Amino acid sequence: MSAIKNIEMSKNVPMKIKQLKIDELNFGDVSTNKNGGKFTNLQLDGNPFKLQMPNLKTWGVKMYEDQNNPNQPPKYSLNLVFNKQEVDTDSKVKEALVKLEELQEKVKEMLRERSKEFFNKKSVSADYIDACFTPFVVKSKDKETQDPDDRYSSIKVKLNLQK
Repeated sequence: MSAIKNIEMSKNVPMKIKQLKIDELNFGDVSTNKNGGKFTNLQLDGNPFKLQMPNLKTWGVKMYEDQNNPNQPPKYSLNLVFNKQEVDTDSKVKEALVKLEELQEKVKEMLRERSKEFFNKKSVSADYIDACFTPFVVKSKDKETQDPDDRYSSIKVKLNLQK
């Protein structure tokens, strides 16, 4: 379960990720999507915001077409890749990855604090959150052991493409 529908972007000027202060972020009201999943929007001082990432590699743009609803326009996404070599040699790339990992922990913390709203439970353990939470910072895994192997991390970003 991902608690963030998206990092909504409405102001025209993006904030460099190094300027982001994780403790100043807050979360909006909990909403339910058409499939019953719950989400909240991430806000900075109660408002949507844009983040500017450093130059990162991608695996290209992916297109998703809903086969059950062919009249819907396709949706697009891409993965931003933080490979180990760039994290080790480029301070901007490392800083962006660290900020995103801190953000991920803040989201998990919020889920514990607002467990009633998200899980209909008075309180939940960190293990419960880990079992339910789908990380948005994805770590590479060894193909044989499925253990994290530290080759790269990635985040998936939705693209809002309009004609």
